Amino acid sequence: MSAFDAKTPDQLNIRNDGAKGKGPIDFGTPSALLVFRLIAACVLCGIVPILKVPSPQSTVILLCSGLISGIDFVYDGIKQILLEEKYFNRNAIITLIFLVSFIIGVGYEGTCLMILTQLGRLLASYVQRKTREHVEGLTGLRYETARVQTNGDISEKFIDEVRAGDIISVHAGEDFPLDCIVMEGTSTMDVSRITGSTKMVNISIGDAVLAGTRNVAHDVLCEVTSDGSSTASAILDQLNRTQLVNDNPAFKYFTPALMLISFVYGIVIAVMGQVDAYEAIHRALAMFTLSSALPAFAWVGEICYAVRAGAAVHGVLFRDDKALKEMEHCSSVLFSAEGTLTAGQQKVVAVQSDRFDSHTFLKIAAHAMAYSKEASADAVIKAYGGPIDIELIQDFVEIPHCGVKVIVDGIQVILGTQALLAAVGRPLPDDADNSVLFMIVGSQVAGTITLSDPIRKSAGTIISRLEEVGVQHTEFVTSYSTGIADKISQKSRIVDYKTNCGEDAKLRYLETLKFASDETVMYVCDQKWHGKVHSAADLDTVVDCLPTMEGAGTAELLLPGKRAVLICDAMKWSKKARRNCTTALGVSMSVKGVLMVLAALGLTTIWFSAFVECAAMLAVGVFSGKAFFAKSLK
Repeated sequence: MSAFDAKTPDQLNIRNDGAKGKGPIDFGTPSALLVFRLIAACVLCGIVPILKVPSPQSTVILLCSGLISGIDFVYDGIKQILLEEKYFNRNAIITLIFLVSFIIGVGYEGTCLMILTQLGRLLASYVQRKTREHVEGLTGLRYETARVQTNGDISEKFIDEVRAGDIISVHAGEDFPLDCIVMEGTSTMDVSRITGSTKMVNISIGDAVLAGTRNVAHDVLCEVTSDGSSTASAILDQLNRTQLVNDNPAFKYFTPALMLISFVYGIVIAVMGQVDAYEAIHRALAMFTLSSALPAFAWVGEICYAVRAGAAVHGVLFRDDKALKEMEHCSSVLFSAEGTLTAGQQKVVAVQSDRFDSHTFLKIAAHAMAYSKEASADAVIKAYGGPIDIELIQDFVEIPHCGVKVIVDGIQVILGTQALLAAVGRPLPDDADNSVLFMIVGSQVAGTITLSDPIRKSAGTIISRLEEVGVQHTEFVTSYSTGIADKISQKSRIVDYKTNCGEDAKLRYLETLKFASDETVMYVCDQKWHGKVHSAADLDTVVDCLPTMEGAGTAELLLPGKRAVLICDAMKWSKKARRNCTTALGVSMSVKGVLMVLAALGLTTIWFSAFVECAAMLAVGVFSGKAFFAKSLK
């Protein structure tokens, strides 16, 4: 059984959006009414042995005590059995044991079971909530107040009271609690908790700052850019997403199998005459109490949460637990080279022209590409640096990833790659540098613009690190031509690649790759190349992207920084999560196994089995949430 798949029907009381479900317990703050019910139930249950209440009065009191503490269990269990035909829901099992215990004369045990089960859920919800608060506190991303300046006075306000346009003061050594823009002062900020990068960033007036970053050097005044929401809150929301999965075949039959074993065992020992019928039923019920899979698997989600929170501190955001599971099995990676293996920003490094000086040449080129959507257009316009007169531009036609044909000030200009020139009947030598844009003004070649997209230093180590974590096949696709792709291949040592691919061509190639492989395929791209619709890959990984950005919600993995090499760490952490889950499940199942044997031998009672299992699971929960966060990412 997959540890990551260990989610039970009971856990479906919590929806993916974190809203409260309709179950008997919500995982928020326990209500005062529930606590009062448990106290009242315990008092009634204690009256029977203390006052030695005779039967049938004792039976009525115990029945009332059990119903007071667990009426929601009984209601939900009966509904699950009669209306929804879900016979193996934990609530249905507890209800069945509770009712049968009165039939065989051990109603006191049934009532204690009901009280302990409700108390166990109450404590579990409390521990789970405190564990998450602890983990979120370690991430350092939860903020309650901000220091707001109003008419020259500084006052503390709750985050949800701060509005866009408010001015906040952030002292040196403090975190920026909201996304904002620096309005006064200069400083340095630490962005490591958002991007995973340890490099300090200088900020001054007009610079954007993300919530969760730390002001290191000097006090600054900033203008808030959004109401209440921020990058930090978006990251916490991302962490709290949980993909609930309960369709694993092994998990599906876990509870029915244990119930069948308990039932058959009770019949066998009764038929063989080892015990009377009532004792056989009593032992079977004690085993029934342990048949639910929920206690054994309840903390798997908390372990995954702790690992995902730890990964977030290092600049890796998993969308949910399912993404963590998929990452572990990833064996094939396809990079969209721009922005992952390269810086993702082309620069003009050389201009050559026999007809124009470099400034005039760039001015013509910038006007020709003014309406272009290509990355090269941004590079050319930035290199020109002057104003664009749109009235000079006419008859603009763009050939994607090749170039443009346009009339500039009444003169035809063709600017693009070697492929574009060949398409218009002006082929160049085969050995021409494909990283160069050629410009024809009128009917003559006017010159060239040489572009460069710096290859990241980490590209040289990424293939070896991927091999270390079990990735067997790596390729890249790029919109660049063969000349630049060759340089990327030499630097990264990724042998297989495909050139001259726009966004659609990249996605089509990805579909082909996925169709031809039964392996888990990851597609790694930067935010500029990530479409709104999920790709054919099992895992979409987007570099230089935050949860607040458009299209981020369709990706399984976000790297807020610019280092694609962090996917190697993400794979390592996912494998660590699986080992941690397996450890916790091993402990849980061992406890359950020992209690099953004791119940079969008649050495334990119904309520004591539930009590010991609940205590063991709470211990596992506390350890898994706090200790795994601290240790899992080392």
